[in-house]
Amino acid sequence: MKIKLKYLISSPFIAISALIFLWYIPYLYPSYFFPFEKVYGFWGHTLFCLVLLSIVIFSRILSGHPSLKLERFEAKDIVVPKVTKTWFTISKVFIYTATLMNILIATNAYLTYDGNIHASKASLADFGGINILSQFYLFFIVPYLLYTFQNKLKWNKVFVVLLGLILLTRSIYLAERLAILEFVLPIILVLVTLKNKRVLVTKFLKYFAFLLLFFVLLELSRQFSDQYGDKNMDVWFKLQWTLERFFNYYGDTQNKFYYVFENGLSFETTNYLEWAGRVIRRITGIEIETGHNIDFGKYHWRDYTNFGGLSYTYTDFGIVLGVTFLITFFTLFFRIWFKLKTGSLYAWSVYPMFFLWVAEFPRYNGIFLNRFIIAFILFNFTYLIFRNVKIFK
Repeated sequence: MKIKLKYLISSPFIAISALIFLWYIPYLYPSYFFPFEKVYGFWGHTLFCLVLLSIVIFSRILSGHPSLKLERFEAKDIVVPKVTKTWFTISKVFIYTATLMNILIATNAYLTYDGNIHASKASLADFGGINILSQFYLFFIVPYLLYTFQNKLKWNKVFVVLLGLILLTRSIYLAERLAILEFVLPIILVLVTLKNKRVLVTKFLKYFAFLLLFFVLLELSRQFSDQYGDKNMDVWFKLQWTLERFFNYYGDTQNKFYYVFENGLSFETTNYLEWAGRVIRRITGIEIETGHNIDFGKYHWRDYTNFGGLSYTYTDFGIVLGVTFLITFFTLFFRIWFKLKTGSLYAWSVYPMFFLWVAEFPRYNGIFLNRFIIAFILFNFTYLIFRNVKIFK
């Protein structure tokens, strides 16, 4: 008997599956080209991942409060909110502002590029704190898309494609995979959720293969060429190199968590305040200390700069507060999904970023990153006004 499991790509089940996979599998991937000393072996790593899985499961149960009834993710039909013209206009203002800023950033990066990716990447500093304007579209893109589809506006669809090309240019010349991922993911999630089309779990292996291909192509054009230049290398060597880099990219961040946990480095950082410190520094010039760097020594690979969501959580909050944060974070994620299904425009708007934050939590804690949090605060502030001021209704 065949068991066919079908899910929406936007389902929390998919994000959680990606999360667990990226926590567990990469740490077990062998390290030949990027060797770093691992803190734990197979069983220690497995035990930790089981504990983390239990936190996610508990959060899922808690998301059903007060009945604690475990409603299936796919149990009810999804209600699509009707976006008003006023809300569409508000979204358009922020999206156009972000587009203009991204054109300036991508153009400057292109003109600065001299064959060395580090030169174009450094060009972002030319814009100082105002580069945050380039992120203003993040939570407004969903209402914009919904209104576009509901009113069949062709130009808006073309504009979204143009914005995507601009962000792809930025992603290539600034070595920011996240720049294109944070744009593409909301569009994909909105489209598949609108169509309410479920796909077999086995098909997600194909989608994962596409993600790997995207990573491989970017790494071959960026990091690999930066390290080996124009040397004529064996294709099999290139493939092994890029695949290992992908897996160890996440294995490294997991190892960093084990390192800070093993050495009791709790409350050593205040990453959750870093965004505020940056804003204050930009406005007043006053330097605000928001923590200090941790020297991982031989327990990380020199090219990997991501700290990891778990490391952020532990070094900021310790064990008790850290577990509380994780439970709150995952519970909110599940709750937002169920609110999305009832037709909440707010849930529709913020869910794609939460999906990304959950799936990529092994690499970073998105809710603390400057590129997200100011745009998130701006969206929440705008939404509160939209909900409570009569002229916006």
